[in-house]
Formats: sequence, C-alpha cells, structure tokens
Amino acid sequence: MNQNYNETHYWLVNQSMDETHENFVNQFLNETHKENVNHDSIETHRLNVNQKLSETHFFSVNHNLNETQLENLKSKTTIYYQILKTRNMIMNRMWMYEHAEEWRKKRHLPPMILTNNDKLYLDTIFGDLGKQLQGLNGKLREIKKQLEQLGRQTILYINWLKDVKGMSGFYAGVLTAKLMDKDFPSRSHLNMYIGYGTVNGKAFKRIKGQKLSNSPQLRALFWNIERSLIMAKGQYYQYYLQQKQLYKNRHPDYTPKHVHNMAKRKMGKLFTSHLWEEMFKIKYPNKQIPLPMHYKDTPLQNDEYIAPFRDKM
Repeated sequence: MNQNYNETHYWLVNQSMDETHENFVNQFLNETHKENVNHDSIETHRLNVNQKLSETHFFSVNHNLNETQLENLKSKTTIYYQILKTRNMIMNRMWMYEHAEEWRKKRHLPPMILTNNDKLYLDTIFGDLGKQLQGLNGKLREIKKQLEQLGRQTILYINWLKDVKGMSGFYAGVLTAKLMDKDFPSRSHLNMYIGYGTVNGKAFKRIKGQKLSNSPQLRALFWNIERSLIMAKGQYYQYYLQQKQLYKNRHPDYTPKHVHNMAKRKMGKLFTSHLWEEMFKIKYPNKQIPLPMHYKDTPLQNDEYIAPFRDKM
C-alpha cells in the first residue's frame, strides 16, 4: 500500500510540476514574444525560466533525493520523533514509580499507603510498560538505521557533513528533513529556530504560557550534535577548547560546568553558522554567501571569518 501511495504521489507531483512549468513557460513566452518568435529565442527563455524554477523549487527539483525518497525521509523522521516521545513518557512514568517514596520525602509528603493487591497491580502494569519500552527501543534503532542510509544520500552529507568528525548520516537525514525546505534569510534566523537565540542579551528560556518560537526537537538534536562533536575531537572540538580557555580567563569565578556550557554553546552556534552556509550553497549555487554579522550589525572582516570545518579531506 505504501509503495502504491508513494508511486501515485510521485506521479502526481511530477505531473503537477510539469503542467505548472509548461504553463509558466508558455505564459512567459507569449507575453514576451507574441509574434515571430524563433526557435533560438524560445530555448533561451526556457533556460531562464528553468533557472528561476530551480532556485524556487530547489528542494524538490534540484535535490539528490527523488520525491519518493524525500517523502520517505520526512515521514521516517516524523515517526522517529513520535516513538521517541512515547518512549520518554514511559521512561518518566517508570522512574516516578521506582523513586516515588524518595520523591515524596524530598517534598515532605506523607508516604503512599498501598495494599498488597495495589502493589501487585502496579508491578504488573509497569512490567508490561517495561516490555513495551524494549519494543520501542528496538523500533527506534531500526528507524535510525534507515535514516542513516537515507541521510548518506543527501547533498548536505555528500558536500560537507561526511568530512566532519562526529557527524553521521542520521544527523544529515534529520537536518535535511527538518530544515532544508524552510527559508532562513540569515544565520540568526536559523539560530532562533534551533534555540540558540537570545532575548535581551540572554540565552532563550521557556516561559509558561508563551508560545515557543523555536523547535524543541531540533534543540534536543543539537544538544546531541554538540556532544558528538566534542567526543569526536575534530576541529570543532579544538574551537571548543579555545573558547573554554577564553571564558576561563574572562570569568575566573565561574564554575567548570558553567564554562563548559558556555564554550559548548559557542561551538554549537559556529556549527549552525556553517550549516546555514552549506544550505545556502545548495539552495543558491550561483550567489555569493554573505559574511556573518557582528552583534552590532557590522559585517565581519575577512580575517575574522571562519570557514566551515572539514576534518576528512
């Protein structure tokens, strides 16, 4: 059924795009050359229209994955995070059950009074949840392998991430599914969406009753990416060490954990800036990449600019 759906979807998308493209070309040609249009001028304007369409529809037209693979990547990413959310909910419930007495003591609450039948009932329920947890973990590993394979076929992985220590096809696949079809005019827009943005000069924090402007899933993903880059000990790790030493000298009263988190965040923002550049190259291959901006909206000088790191050349 999925195969038939994907084939039908792929056919409909291609037919729709072909019809839209043909109508657009015909309208463009009719308005520009209403009379005496020769073959050479038609071909020239077809090339111009194709270039405009490729810039507008880069993700579906000029991408390394075909439409079916792309939809498969997005759907598997969605399923992965749905299963992950369910698994985390089960783990939280099990933790609360196992540490209920300790939790109540810390909050000066009276102990729970349970009969033997109550305990037996709860043990049965949480025993079943434990079995479900094993099944969900197995499903997560299976989908992660599939995302790894699909991610290795993306342009983002082929052009850059395969050369960065600590990055994998899984990260490339999720980043492609979550970010590549969205428009981020600048690096700061991408930072805000991921959760690296600042409010009144301070790191963004959740506020009760206020709608989130970022993606919690991507913020959690980038926490894992930061950890992976540090453990891989590549060029991003070297940058992390440099920032860590700078923060130590600048704030000698800060705890080691505070300094570590500041340096890790700085490294993550540099990686995000490089990610934006690589996505810009894929979307607009004929445009020049704008330099990053200082916090006072002045452009960086050429000697201050740090190009995307590549550990494996």
